[in-house]
Amino acid sequence: MRRLFVFVLLFVGCGDPVPEPAQCSDLEVLDDAGACVSPACGTGTWGDNEPHPTEPTLYVLASAESPGDGSAESPFPRINTALEAAVEVTGGRVLIGAGRYLDHLSFNRAHDGLELVGRCAELSIVDGEGLAGPTLSIFASSVVVRDLTITGGRPGIIAGEVPGAPGLVLRGNGLWIQDNGGYGVLATGGGVLVDLAESLVRDIRPTNVVSPARGIGVEQSARLVGVGLDVQGVEGIGVQVLAGSQAELDDSLVRAAVAQSDGTYGRGLHVEGGELVLRRTVVQAQPERGADVGAGGTLSLEDSTIEAGSQHAARVTGGGRLLAERSTVRAPRGLGVQVLGNNSYLELANSAVTSSLDADQGPLVSVEAGAALLATGSSLELGFGRALHLAGDGSAGSLVDTDVRDTHGDSPDFAPGIGILVSDGADFEGDDVGVDGATGPGLFLARDATARCTSCLVDRATFAAAMVTGGAELRLESGQLRGTVAHPLQQGGVGALGVGTGNDSTVLRIDDTGVLDMEHAGVAVSGPGSWRVASALVETSGLGSAAPGLLAMDGTTFWQGPAGPGLFVFDVTFRQLPNDAILLDGATATISGSSFDGVGQLEVYTQNCGAVLPPDVAEEVQSNDCAGPPRVLGPPLSWPAPPLALGVLP
Repeated sequence: MRRLFVFVLLFVGCGDPVPEPAQCSDLEVLDDAGACVSPACGTGTWGDNEPHPTEPTLYVLASAESPGDGSAESPFPRINTALEAAVEVTGGRVLIGAGRYLDHLSFNRAHDGLELVGRCAELSIVDGEGLAGPTLSIFASSVVVRDLTITGGRPGIIAGEVPGAPGLVLRGNGLWIQDNGGYGVLATGGGVLVDLAESLVRDIRPTNVVSPARGIGVEQSARLVGVGLDVQGVEGIGVQVLAGSQAELDDSLVRAAVAQSDGTYGRGLHVEGGELVLRRTVVQAQPERGADVGAGGTLSLEDSTIEAGSQHAARVTGGGRLLAERSTVRAPRGLGVQVLGNNSYLELANSAVTSSLDADQGPLVSVEAGAALLATGSSLELGFGRALHLAGDGSAGSLVDTDVRDTHGDSPDFAPGIGILVSDGADFEGDDVGVDGATGPGLFLARDATARCTSCLVDRATFAAAMVTGGAELRLESGQLRGTVAHPLQQGGVGALGVGTGNDSTVLRIDDTGVLDMEHAGVAVSGPGSWRVASALVETSGLGSAAPGLLAMDGTTFWQGPAGPGLFVFDVTFRQLPNDAILLDGATATISGSSFDGVGQLEVYTQNCGAVLPPDVAEEVQSNDCAGPPRVLGPPLSWPAPPLALGVLP
């Protein structure tokens, strides 16, 4: 008997060794089955999910034996079986364990109030692969779906209106919606609300060669609210909102979409007739455009960022509206925002549109063909060619307390580095605007444009701080032009330049404005036009040449009538000038009430007087009376005609 006991002990002791528990990383936990899983998956069969506190709970586990009764002890092996059982009661909860479920899930009115809860999206996967339809569809009910992967559908999720049925609500949380066709999520129809939180939408592909894929689509008067979403890898458009529909994304990320095989799309946002609001959301650089707004749609940015791709960061057409508050539009290659067409509108409030020194395209912001811009407390930085271009009849821009900084370019003809260009009948209003560091003219008006800039500072421009030509009209009031330098090819270096073009329609008005520290003349006008300098200060100009404080050339005439044409110099202070204060070269002027202090040569110098009358001077001034050697006029003052905007090409 004793020998038998010893044998039994030896036999038991010689069994297979107990396996060592799995060694999990710091980012994992050991579950009840001995597997290392994400903490979000919990440790139990159903994760950390609990049964419904007051309503029935059904259980589903892919590895369970069929048929099961839906209890925790005998779960259903298929989710659809649980959905069929759930119609017998109102509301309730379905807990889903780990596994891949080859199911097409459809919710109808009988499922109203039901909750579908996976263990975690990483482990609980609903796969509609092989089905020519959505993996999850919901019609005429309000349900909650959490912690599942939705894959393999066409689309992944559809929430749609049923005519005559009450509205529906889909609330999704912790979903991975990936590898679907057409759409990741499609909300369609009036009364439809999709509410997504902390969910991932990725790798959505087109279902045909005509239409791009959409990560999220909202149409036919539906509404979508998203918080903490991550949209990525969509072959087409990240988020699309169509006519009559609304969407809001908070604290979300729309990563780079994927261009289609033919190179089209790769767009972050598309708003056509609908309304999309982004709060604290980032739209990363896209292959095509960051955002496209049209057909009367509205895109609102609050504390958000949009980055450009190969084309514009944002394009607004067809009466669309882009409203940015405390937001940033980044365009590394230079094409920031294009606003095109009647009633199209861009509003920047305490926002920035920026590029980089590596940019090779521009303008940074263009407002064309009847569009409009309002910028308040904002900035346009590092534009290439043109920071802001307003162009076309009916186009209008208003800047208030806004800075245009460090515009650069590499060609006066094609990429001139102009800070603000207003052309082709457009209108500009500026109040407390700063233009600083342009490698071309700071403010340039051409081809019948109009502008008024009040309390504006143009500093460190190249060639001219402000320039007007081609029948345009520029009014500068209560501001300052400072520190213009010569262009290496075109030269110049003037404060304000007016160039007549064969008629007397070009207008330059300088009132109560300081013109300081110019390499060339402080003010220069050429040819017929209406030129008035009144109650202004011209100081320390002509520093890098023999140029005067004010230069008039090429047939400029007396002031005629209350609005010109001609040159009128009234109540101007000329101070600390190394050369003449006023030089009239083949030109004349009306001069009244002005003062001269620290002028290096004469107060008024006239030359080439054969075809013009002497100036009309109200007070006695120091003048040569057209005698003596001719003065050197300083560097050339010829700048190429500015480029046309794409929206107003002939």
